[in-house]
Amino acid sequence: MSPEDKVQRGEEAKAILESPLFVEAFDTIEREVIEEIKKCPVRDIEGLSKLHLMLGLNSRLRLHFEALIQSGELAKRTLASRIAGKSRMAG
Repeated sequence: MSPEDKVQRGEEAKAILESPLFVEAFDTIEREVIEEIKKCPVRDIEGLSKLHLMLGLNSRLRLHFEALIQSGELAKRTLASRIAGKSRMAG
């Protein structure tokens, strides 16, 4: 994937991650799953395991978007360095 593609994906990921609807959805899911965990009987090992899995997947999805943003920012710096290097060579 080209640096330009990484920059674009990073910008798209940032827009999604900062979207009020996305923030609301993630916060709602997290809050609801935590409430279900609190209500779940300790003896319900399978139910607790599924709820913890849901909570973990919610976090992993958010982390994936954050990684895309970081990758895009790194690609942006790489492109800026290349441009600066070419202008120094030309000047």
